[in-house]
Amino acid sequence: MTINAADLDSPITQAYIDAAKAAGHIAAGQYLKHMSPAVVVLAAKNGFGLWLIDEGWGNAAVFARGAAGGALDGRAAAAKMQALGAPEGTVVYFAIDYGAGASDLPAIQAYYAAYEKAAAPYRVGMYADGFIASAVSTEVGDYLPGASGWPGYADYAASGHVAILQHAEGSMFGFDTDPCEVRDTSVLWFPKAAAAAAVVAPTPQSVLPSLGLAQIELGVAADGVWGPETAEAFARHYAS
Repeated sequence: MTINAADLDSPITQAYIDAAKAAGHIAAGQYLKHMSPAVVVLAAKNGFGLWLIDEGWGNAAVFARGAAGGALDGRAAAAKMQALGAPEGTVVYFAIDYGAGASDLPAIQAYYAAYEKAAAPYRVGMYADGFIASAVSTEVGDYLPGASGWPGYADYAASGHVAILQHAEGSMFGFDTDPCEVRDTSVLWFPKAAAAAAVVAPTPQSVLPSLGLAQIELGVAADGVWGPETAEAFARHYAS
């Protein structure tokens, strides 16, 4: 079954859910960096589905870190999902948000293998251009970006391994969104009310999509540890 939906780079609200459901949507894509207990509770209360996206910065420098970066980021994603009460087997898509090519492939393959292992017990899919998606074998159906000019788009869009097909960015229900076709609803998470009620408030570590990526951005040692140096750099960054 294919359903219409959208991903949005902001937390869903009651107004968004009301408008989306009136249009026949049953789910929305949400970025881990925006996820909070409030979003989980809201989705559960409304019987609204989510698919989860771990983007960080999504550029070539992220994936050039290879296996070491994938392991660090996969652990961070799993920790955030556990803090949100996502059950085992919930899908998370890590995002390669540029048109990657053959020269990027070895590092991305190493990154993916390490990320998938570190993110267990969650299932991992890729948001990637058609060239990369066709070259890296994943258990979970892929999330194909709406950038039709990226490598391999046309051929891969017609393939049977695309779980979510993104269209060109637009506006829906008063929100900036990327309209999508969800072709495989098994990648959606429908939070349960009882589980949502038990979700605890996130720590600074869990708010970040990847502590290692944040440390790189902040210019401190990317060791994945929330220590005094990282805490001070974080405070300076958000005070500026």
